[in-house]
Amino acid sequence: MAFVFPRIRRLFICMSEPIKTLYLESCTPKLAYDLRGGIEPVLLCIHGNSSHRGVWGPLLDHLPDHAALRLDLRGHGESEWANPPAYSTADYAGDIRAAAEHLGGRKFVLVSHSNGSLASLYFTTHLEPKPKALVYMDVNPRVLDEQVEYFRQRTARVARVFSSLSDVLTGMRRVDQTLPDHAFLPFIEAGMRKSAEGFRFALDPETYGSWQPADMWEAVENIPCPMLILRAEHSVVMSRSAAEIMMQKAPNARLKELSGAGHFLMLGKPAEVASEIRRFLAEVRY
Repeated sequence: MAFVFPRIRRLFICMSEPIKTLYLESCTPKLAYDLRGGIEPVLLCIHGNSSHRGVWGPLLDHLPDHAALRLDLRGHGESEWANPPAYSTADYAGDIRAAAEHLGGRKFVLVSHSNGSLASLYFTTHLEPKPKALVYMDVNPRVLDEQVEYFRQRTARVARVFSSLSDVLTGMRRVDQTLPDHAFLPFIEAGMRKSAEGFRFALDPETYGSWQPADMWEAVENIPCPMLILRAEHSVVMSRSAAEIMMQKAPNARLKELSGAGHFLMLGKPAEVASEIRRFLAEVRY
């Protein structure tokens, strides 16, 4: 059954604070999400690897008018793990389809980051219902082999117990040196499970060990909706050349590089990212 959103212009919910977790019960695995009411298009927010839906809180606080659904992809956050492991781009796109169908026909835009952007691009070009636009953040359409290997070599790290959040922060800094601790630590803490021994990722280790990112370059050329490509200036995940080629190949795309930002640009520069999204949506025909 689709959720009926409140038909109001603005619902004052601070998305950087915890709100009620709901579940798409009909899915296998069962998927966790949260939502708020507001105007269309609904912002359907899709996080990346090593992440969870809470990563969108600061950005959505700067986009308070829009309805929003934040999804925990399979194996992440409060969603169930896939058993047997199934963590391909197509598998994640299936999670997005379940969330999109749950919107009950409301117009929506995909707002995605990193591995979530690959899945969102796959969904947009292969599955239904179609989004009105795609915001694609900071990942090459084809992930480099060495980056995939980097994740697979760190499968055991996901399963380990950390003595402190500072230990986790040290590891996460490998992908973003720009983000201040006060912005990084709340996101990290929300993605951990605390026990008497310490902290453990709320993450299936097989999201690393069995990750199978697809080559999405062909999809870039066939995307049926407008796309905003956002690259972080100091990204270690998306090259400037890949971003520029994407813009050239896509039928209807615009590119913006966020000055001073690292990979987690929506945490480090939420006001700037929100401004770019707002400008982009103003140009999209619904």
